[in-house]
Amino acid sequence: ANVHNGRSIMMQQAATAKGLAYQPAPAADKLEQALEIIDHAMPVAPLDRDLLRYQAFLAFHFDDKQPLIDRAFAIDRALDPTWVAGPLRQAEAWAATDPPRAAALWREALRRAANLDPAQPGNRGSGERTLQRIRQCAKGKPELEKLVPSQE
Repeated sequence: ANVHNGRSIMMQQAATAKGLAYQPAPAADKLEQALEIIDHAMPVAPLDRDLLRYQAFLAFHFDDKQPLIDRAFAIDRALDPTWVAGPLRQAEAWAATDPPRAAALWREALRRAANLDPAQPGNRGSGERTLQRIRQCAKGKPELEKLVPSQE
């Protein structure tokens, strides 16, 4: 494995010197291998939220895997429709590459938080805390700051 890693580093350096991006063969790509391991585990635990999140976050490293990300994230959100942190976490993942998608997930998190407040009388304010987290994520990023939803 060390010989392979050393060769991979040398190939990456050679590509960089030529002004090219190095792309390992799929069989040698560690991220691709990790996705394959998760693919093999999914039939055993198709609704495992950790597997779904790992699958989605690994898929972010590939330009052609957006449908996989969307599917994994949608299932993760559906498995616990009251979980406010889920859409927030997903919005943070999309924030750098797709601000409108992040904004839609922020609205989903705020909707969930608004539904929680009446259901948990002793835990009021989840909407305000959620909006604070959204503002923190967008802070200093004008393309995101303009999409921060107002408190619902």
